[in-house]
Amino acid sequence: MSGGFRAHLKGNIVGYLALFVALGGTAFAAATVGSRDVINNSLRSADLKNERAVKGVDVKDGSLTGDEIDEGTLEGLNAVTLDGRPRTEYIARSFISGPASRQTGMVFYAYTLVTPEAGTDYIAGQIKLRTTATPQEFQVCGATGLSDPVQYVLYIEGVRAEDSVPGDDCDAAVNFGDACDFEIVAAQGSRLLGAPLLPAGNSCRLLVFQAS
Repeated sequence: MSGGFRAHLKGNIVGYLALFVALGGTAFAAATVGSRDVINNSLRSADLKNERAVKGVDVKDGSLTGDEIDEGTLEGLNAVTLDGRPRTEYIARSFISGPASRQTGMVFYAYTLVTPEAGTDYIAGQIKLRTTATPQEFQVCGATGLSDPVQYVLYIEGVRAEDSVPGDDCDAAVNFGDACDFEIVAAQGSRLLGAPLLPAGNSCRLLVFQAS
């Protein structure tokens, strides 16, 4: 019996050694292979335990963006209410209003300010721009119909001038130049911006922001 076993062992020793190495090598690899032994970007979800995808605990905070995020899990941000606050919480003030003054909304509209075209009015709250018969020229006028002055600040090519105009009258005409580079900030939250039209000429795009 022992002689037969020795003969069997001798005849199959190479096979037993191969089996031992194979089994021992698997255990060795499982115990010693680490992150540095893996080729970057080579592992997939199927390679993970139970074939489960990477979870939040496996990901560095702040590293995921865009399509990688389940929007349904987000809390505390609502675009409709502006980060959880209604629009009435956002204050629009004119340059002469006090800290307690606030408006509840803002509207935007645009004109094409055409010159020379005498007597055309472009209204924005308590003021209006009136074109003259001279190219690239307008007057700042009051639009309240009252004699009480309306205060405003005028910027032409970055040069600031603070002024006021009666609500039923106009100030002297100003020239806005080829660049249409002007801005007017008026009482009660009106802001008017000039923007050039292409090709450049005697007319401008007039952008108006008005507190409502």
